Formats: sequence, C-alpha cells, structure tokens
Amino acid sequence: MVQMACTNLFEYGRRQRWSWSIMPNPGNKAKFSISVIRELGISMPDGIPVTPLGGQRQANDALDLPGWGLLAGDTKWDNCGGFNSSLLFLIKHVLNLAGAETAAISGDYLTCRLPDGTIDPVFQSTVRTFGRHYDQIFMYYFTGHEFVKYDNHYFDATANKVFHQAGRYTLVGQHSDGKYCDLRKVTDPVVKARFQNAELFEVINEDIVTNGEIGMPNITQKYLVRVIANKYNHWSGYLLTAQQGMTQRMLDKFNMVGPAQMREEPNALPYGRNVHFNPGIFSDVSRHVR
Repeated sequence: MVQMACTNLFEYGRRQRWSWSIMPNPGNKAKFSISVIRELGISMPDGIPVTPLGGQRQANDALDLPGWGLLAGDTKWDNCGGFNSSLLFLIKHVLNLAGAETAAISGDYLTCRLPDGTIDPVFQSTVRTFGRHYDQIFMYYFTGHEFVKYDNHYFDATANKVFHQAGRYTLVGQHSDGKYCDLRKVTDPVVKARFQNAELFEVINEDIVTNGEIGMPNITQKYLVRVIANKYNHWSGYLLTAQQGMTQRMLDKFNMVGPAQMREEPNALPYGRNVHFNPGIFSDVSRHVR
C-alpha cells in the first residue's frame, strides 16, 4: 500500500511538472487546528503531538503538517525532504498507518543509477563522462537526501524507489550497508592545480564504474570534477573522469555543453500559501489514494 502511494505520488508529480529545488518550500504545508482534526476525523495514527514543554494542546491550537501544499495543488516545488513529506502525509493522514517517520543520509556521494528519472520530469542527472551525456549516465551528485522510513524500509517519492537500507540510494551503498559518503573532497593543492582548481572529489569505495557499466572498465582511480556551476535549478554539473588532470580549455568545453533542458528558476516560482485545511480537497485526495 505504501509502495503504491509512493508510485502514485511520483507519477502525479511528473504530470504536474513539480520542480525539485535545493531550497525547502515553506508553502508545502497547511495549518490544521486540533478542533478541525477532531471534527473531520483526520487520521493521526501516532496521536496529537504534545507541546514543546510536554503539555496537552488546546482545541484552537494549530499544527503545521508538512506535505499538504503539493497535494492540494497550492504549490509546485520543493526539495527532496518536501516531496517525501507529502508521501509521509499520505501514509499517516490518509492511509492511517502508524510508525512512519523521516530518515536522512548525508555526505558527498553519487546516487545509484536512476534511469526512470525523478519526480521532477525536467531534472536530469548531474553527472556525465567524457563519452556519455548527462541523460545517459542517470546518476546525481548530492550532499544529502531524505526518505520516509516505514516498516524497516526506506521509501523515496523523488525516484519512486524503496530500499532496505538508506545507503542503497548511494553508489557505495550498493555494496556496503550504512555508508553514505563515496566521494572524498580533494584538498591537496598539487592535485587541484592539475584540474585548474575546480571543485574536485576522489571517487572511493565503488565498482559500478570499474565494471564497465557506464563505460570506464578497469580504471581504479577516478575523479568527479565540477564543470558547470549552478547552471540549472541551482544544481551544478559534474564530470566523472579517469583523467589525472584537465586543461582549462577542456573544462570550458564541458561548461558549454550542459543538460539538454533548462529548469525554471525556483526563486520565480510561488511559495504557495500557508493555507488552512480544506476538507473537500482532503476527501478527494483520500478517494484517489486508498
């Protein structure tokens, strides 16, 4: 049931052309008063949360429930945590399942290959090689990611995936449970100078590249070089390479050949309203998810 909700949300987001941003969107939530929650019988499987001081909330107290803005059509963008907060909203308040929570990983890493794309239909992968373009590699460079953890599984609405360990989302995690960082930032000035002082990472603890799956067999030392700075949606573009250095001319060449499609500027998108609960919309969402 949760996997179906994850898939439905992923497909709905792509149809609605939701935008994946680095920034969180404060408009992707609504305020629900305790009295409205009780009057409408909104599912709160984990109970009404207590106040920060541990007291009981009053009927006119309002709760911020993240994830509602996207479901209600009040906004159309967020970051990974925001998209998965909408999945968490469905799990808790529509499917009435207790025990779901957010879970996160952090560290510089490459994702596993995501050939089906993301919940944002325009957000192409951010990694390429010399011979293969971004839309042929299906990998992303991230510094963190957020999931929904339920029943010892990690659900990700951004990629329509479910993992047994959160680390499976990362390249290194495919073979090493619990390790999220498969890139080591290069700080050695001699090595950085060989790459014209571009942002540079050494790729570690992986074999998906070495086994030739993306065209680099039997290469034991690889680097990830930032070749496009904040080109689209505030994300950078990266080159995965076995080269031990690059000229400025080579870097400039890759800087000019960015992703095939550009993304809307998130700063120009509406944040949405911090709306109060609309029971009609909630009923419509419930019918389509159950």
